Amino acid sequence: MKKNVLHISQYSAEYEGNFIASLKQLELRLISKNINIIYVFPLSAKDQQWMSKFSTEHQVFFVKNPSDSGVIDQISLIIEKTLPVIIHSHFDGYDIPICKSIKKAKVNFKPRIIWHLHNPLYYQKSYIKKAYQKIRFLEHYSFFSKKYNVSAVAVSPEIASFVIDNGFNKNKIEVIENGLVLDRIDSTISKIENKSFIAFAGRPFVKGMDTLLAACEILKSDSKDFILTIVASDQARMIIEKDLLHDEIPEWLRIVQLSSDINVLLKKSSCFISSSRAETFSYAVCEAIYFGLPVILSNIDGTRWAWPCPSVKVYPCLDAFSLYARMKEHIALENNLSDNIRLELQQSQQYIYNRYSIDIWIEKIVSFYKKIIDL
Repeated sequence: MKKNVLHISQYSAEYEGNFIASLKQLELRLISKNINIIYVFPLSAKDQQWMSKFSTEHQVFFVKNPSDSGVIDQISLIIEKTLPVIIHSHFDGYDIPICKSIKKAKVNFKPRIIWHLHNPLYYQKSYIKKAYQKIRFLEHYSFFSKKYNVSAVAVSPEIASFVIDNGFNKNKIEVIENGLVLDRIDSTISKIENKSFIAFAGRPFVKGMDTLLAACEILKSDSKDFILTIVASDQARMIIEKDLLHDEIPEWLRIVQLSSDINVLLKKSSCFISSSRAETFSYAVCEAIYFGLPVILSNIDGTRWAWPCPSVKVYPCLDAFSLYARMKEHIALENNLSDNIRLELQQSQQYIYNRYSIDIWIEKIVSFYKKIIDL
């Protein structure tokens, strides 16, 4: 008899990206073990173009947002209909609702719960905000996790430590860093031919767009023909243009939409920059390294996994002058893809292949499942 695993994700991005590609690869592996994956997404994902095909090829349910009235009833009915042995949640929004839904569902067998911790967690500087966060974190990662016997996967050691410090059982959490679906990436290393930097601005403040823009303002005095391309949603674009640039768009800046094909964006660039204040495990950084671009990273804990790559250079987080210096160093290498630089890029690609390919990730997830239920 086939078993069902329910994946419920607070994910409604415009494109599938590596996250959905990873779940599809995991599904293929589980099917070979006579296990079905059933997907649950917020209603906002229903209108995304990629979902039209995805929902015809996979079993998919849609539910209200995590904080909406009625979402617990919806998830409870899905549990009753599908009888999953595991409910695996992603991006934390549905973590607590699935606990409440299991309690309400009229089933004889209670499914095991896995929270997959993708998002960075940190305290605000404000004492009042920090006190409020502490209460919410303890409720989430101590009270609910223990009451419902939750297990967890963290995509970085730092996020695992954070939730453990906030009451999560250290014996029920495992660090499994993300895996990259390598065949999505064109890893042919090309000659560096332009002074073009690229960065992603999902949430402009968290992604450190203020630091990056400040570094570029310094850089323009040295280099007149560089370009910075920021990949941003309409909302992020508005924040950058209105709040950070005050509607004064510099000539060296391009703001573009995300593409369904990451190669289209990376091919137009000669260096990837992550100026983030906080990260867990960035798909974009991993993709850029495997693509064969030099990468500049802020030296936060969430990027530490990438530091061993010889083509990765780091700088002190929020230090615009140090970021400028790294960008200036890169420009000095333009049109000079020497054997040493090419070797660094190739070694970095091999590092990603050896540690972060999707097959490695799948093996670790399946192994984690086996610790929870009998597969």
